[in-house]
Amino acid sequence: MTWTREKLYHRHRLSHRQIDDLLGVAHQGDEMAEKVTQLEKLRFFFQVAQDLIKANIWFVVLKGPLLSQRLYKDPTYRYYKDFDFLLNPEDVTQAIELLEQAGLKPLNFHWPKSISQQNKVLGYLNQINLVNEETGLSIELHWKLFHWKVVAPSAMREHILSNTEELTLSGIQFKVLSPEFELLYLIIHGGLHAWFRLKWLVDIQVFLRLGLIDVGKFKKLVRDFKAEKIVALAAALLEDQLQNRTNLGFQKYLDHSTFVFCQERLLSEHELPYHDIHSFRKHLQYKWRLFPNMSYKLSLLKFSTFRDKEVNHSSLPLHPVSALAQRAWDRIWGK
Repeated sequence: MTWTREKLYHRHRLSHRQIDDLLGVAHQGDEMAEKVTQLEKLRFFFQVAQDLIKANIWFVVLKGPLLSQRLYKDPTYRYYKDFDFLLNPEDVTQAIELLEQAGLKPLNFHWPKSISQQNKVLGYLNQINLVNEETGLSIELHWKLFHWKVVAPSAMREHILSNTEELTLSGIQFKVLSPEFELLYLIIHGGLHAWFRLKWLVDIQVFLRLGLIDVGKFKKLVRDFKAEKIVALAAALLEDQLQNRTNLGFQKYLDHSTFVFCQERLLSEHELPYHDIHSFRKHLQYKWRLFPNMSYKLSLLKFSTFRDKEVNHSSLPLHPVSALAQRAWDRIWGK
């Protein structure tokens, strides 16, 4: 596949400097403007992080400038659209209140006032998006790494607590995932999105090239998460798209149908995963094959029965029964 700079920048969200690395061609004209934009985003990131630190709210930074620092020794090198913070569930309400005081507003739905409704949201979803409407800068507050139950919640919590470390940026110490766990997180994140952005594969390529991980520790995590198929898929796509052969193992777990599906998603001009019943079915079949555990498959089915407007409904969270009731109401009253 011959990638154009325009497609790599707009469709796959690689920075111009990353594109230079990938294409092996220096490009003049856009880097300075991009650098200024990234610095403005970085200032916003520090403001939010310091607010959370002052409030004694525990958090782990996911991706964003800390991943850019880890991979490129420059927090502005990678392109990032928003900032992801993983919090303890019990701190989410306080964090939202802090961010609202700083001028951010929830993007899709208002955070409930009642504790019972808050607990429903915490149990049903994995994150909330908040945005500054003037600047367009946004924050994603996570209380789970993934929406779907790739492992039991208690096991996930244990893995997070035992696989974090400190990374210093501009004199501030941040908690980040250990290299082995961050690599697995990036692979699962990209896999759950069917690798529709090349940037995720590029991140993993750089990660492996730098030799940041203990391969034995990484393989143990893969087995703990039963993530052999999704790791094999990442390795196959790295070789197919970036001509990068890895030594991660697990090749025997590769599912050819998931590989073909991801090839199609990478080459697609559209970012949305599906637009009709046929593409929806293919999307669901793809995700179904990624993990073997039944709790994952059940959580996948629970979420995938909802339409867009139901998922982002202002009365979130919707359970299957209430979603069906909403559909029936819409059909009767023509809404």
